[in-house]
Amino acid sequence: MMTCFNLSGHVYSLDKDHTYLDPKAVAPNLTFIQGDVFEIEKSLTPEILEKFPHPWLIMEDAHFNLLNVLNYFHRFMLTGDYFIVEDTNHKIPSKMGMGLYGTDWEELGTEKMTTVREFLEQHPGQYGVDAKYTDMFGYNGGSNMNSYLKRL
Repeated sequence: MMTCFNLSGHVYSLDKDHTYLDPKAVAPNLTFIQGDVFEIEKSLTPEILEKFPHPWLIMEDAHFNLLNVLNYFHRFMLTGDYFIVEDTNHKIPSKMGMGLYGTDWEELGTEKMTTVREFLEQHPGQYGVDAKYTDMFGYNGGSNMNSYLKRL
């Protein structure tokens, strides 16, 4: 995607299991790190994170240990950096292509949104929901409600 828009940068992907990683997934600006979000500080140590240039865009889609992951990265985030927390909407379409007007939605639960709220309450005035992206397709019109978080 970055190449399509002629953007420079580097993508780091953290995953516990690389068994299904396609060997063709190779690019000079792409690094896969094997690690566990329950021990994120072992894979993405402070020494490593301090070397990464800003601004950062951190996308979370693990569904585990969310509050600790957000708080760990918070220590290194600078003004203008972003968190995107996936799947904070408590319902999702049950079929691809169903759109906003389908009636057969699956319940995901509110745990991730509750955790995002808790994180924001722990860091008052330090993050803002960026409505430009959160509401790009209508008010909370996606799977990540109020979870494009910009470091202020």
